Amino acid sequence: MNKTAVHAQTTVQIESVKTLKSITVDGEPVRKLYEARLRTGGFTIVCDSAWQFLEKDEFRAFGNIQITTPTEIIWTDSLVYYNVLDFSQLRGRVIIKQDSTLLFGNKVNYNFVTKVGRFLDEIRLEDNENGILKAQSGVYFQNQDSAEFRGNVQLEDSAQYVEGDSLFINRKSKFLRLFDNLLVIDSTNNALLTGDYLEADSTGRRYLRGNGYLRRTVEDSVSSDTTHIFADEIELNEKDSTTTIYAFTDVN
Repeated sequence: MNKTAVHAQTTVQIESVKTLKSITVDGEPVRKLYEARLRTGGFTIVCDSAWQFLEKDEFRAFGNIQITTPTEIIWTDSLVYYNVLDFSQLRGRVIIKQDSTLLFGNKVNYNFVTKVGRFLDEIRLEDNENGILKAQSGVYFQNQDSAEFRGNVQLEDSAQYVEGDSLFINRKSKFLRLFDNLLVIDSTNNALLTGDYLEADSTGRRYLRGNGYLRRTVEDSVSSDTTHIFADEIELNEKDSTTTIYAFTDVN
């Protein structure tokens, strides 16, 4: 069965549907759709079933949902979509694919205009170039290619392993801020850092503040030398394979 219907409030177009039923939910008229393909707001929704509310701006979908927009593909188990706000509540196993980036979560609020996703129950970001980032919750800003992660933050790539309580990262500029209970294991420079706050950028600069500790081992063919630094502030700068270390305030 193929049918196209546009409701004045929701402007959800039914491109195709296997079965359509009219029901009443809490006194409100609803179209119940099975094996449906719909279009709204410049993107398509494919799902096992859906409820189209006829007297309010709300649309619900269930089962094997795929949402395709010009910039991403989203898979989720259930969806509540508010067309006027271009706002959606994604629940269950949620996957968002944007170029080479994959985002995973269990409970995500997503705005299709601002391209901001709020991950309320776990967030995991995978990228072939930038490794894996995960936390208990977070916010991803697609247009700015930046993110905030909160709670048991872990970052792992080929060069380093990072832990902290919260993290802000701009992936485009390769700038990050890491806050509280931080641990950095830098395999490239054979170094370990701990402290309260870390700032890092694409130039190789790392600035550590608050209960800072640095352990770095330099090895050659005949010997190795390990440096231990305790200080309130520690700064590392890398240039032409040379690392310069500065320490300030309460240095040991």
